[in-house]
Amino acid sequence: MVKVYKESSKPFVHMDFFSVDYTPYARDYRQRQGLPFVLPSIEKGVPALARILWWSRRRREGLGIAKGPSAAAEVIHNTGAWSEAPARDYLAGEGVPVVPAKLVISGDEAVAAAEAMGGPVAMKLLSAQIAHKSDIGGVKLGVSGEANVREAFAAIMAAGDKVAGAQLDGVLISPMRSGGVEMLVGVVRDPQWGPVLAIGLGGVFVEILGDSALRVLPVSREEIGRMIDELAGKALLEGARGAIPADREKLIDVIGAIAAAALKLGDQLEAIEVNPLRVHGKEIEALDALIAWCDEKQIVADKEGQYA
Repeated sequence: MVKVYKESSKPFVHMDFFSVDYTPYARDYRQRQGLPFVLPSIEKGVPALARILWWSRRRREGLGIAKGPSAAAEVIHNTGAWSEAPARDYLAGEGVPVVPAKLVISGDEAVAAAEAMGGPVAMKLLSAQIAHKSDIGGVKLGVSGEANVREAFAAIMAAGDKVAGAQLDGVLISPMRSGGVEMLVGVVRDPQWGPVLAIGLGGVFVEILGDSALRVLPVSREEIGRMIDELAGKALLEGARGAIPADREKLIDVIGAIAAAALKLGDQLEAIEVNPLRVHGKEIEALDALIAWCDEKQIVADKEGQYA
C-alpha cells in the first residue's frame, strides 16, 4: 500500500472494507510512512470523502470574497489588541461603512467636536487595554450641551484612570444614531478551523439572546444570505411591525467586507468584531470595532494542533 501510494500520480485514500480500530503502532507506522489519508472503513470513509468535496466546492465559491492583501497586512507583527480608532480606520479602508468619529484629549476639544456634529453625541473611552468600555463607565450616550459634554469627558477619563496598566488615548466622539436593528458581525480564529465568521442579532445583547449563525471562512454571498435566514429574529431585518426593512444586498456586502478584511490580516489575527452594526434600511454602519492579535507562540501551537 505504501509503495502504491508513493508511486501514484493521483490523490490516494485508503479505506478498509470493514470497520477497524487502528492501534497506536499502526497510527505511528502510518505517520512514519507518510500516509496522510487512512480511513477506518467504507462506511465512514465515503461520507468523509463527500464532505471533502463539499468543502472544496465551498472554498472555491467563497475565495472570491478576498481579493488579496491590503495595506494593513503590513501590521502582521502586532500583538494584543488595537484600540477602536485604528480598528475603525482599517475597516473603513476595506469598504466597511463606519460612523464618523473624532478623537479628543481635552474637555475643550470634546465640546468643539460635539458642536461640529450638531446634535447629541456618543462618547467612548479609547484604550487598547480596555475592550469592554461600558463595563467600567467608559461610555456616555446621547450627550448634548457644553456642560454635559465636559462632565462626560471628565467622568470617562476618570473611569479609565482606575484601570491599572491602561494607556488612555482620549475619548472618541461620534454622532448619536437611533432606530434600526443592532447586529454583531465578527471573525474569530479557531485553533483548528481557522477564521470563523459569526453574525447575530442583538448587538451587545447577542450572548443573552443566543441568536447567531456561524460559518468557517471563506464564504460566498449566497452563504452569507443563508446565515441571515438562519437567524430566529430575521423578521426584524425584514421590517416587522412597520419597521424599515434592511437593504439585504447591502447588508450582505457589509458582512462580506468584514469577513474579507479579517482574511487579509493573516494568521496572526485573533479576532475582529463589529458590535454593534446598525442596520436601518439602507443605513448600515459600524458603531464600534475591535481587532485583537495572537502572540507568535499561540499561532505555532495552533498550527501544530491542526496537523497532529
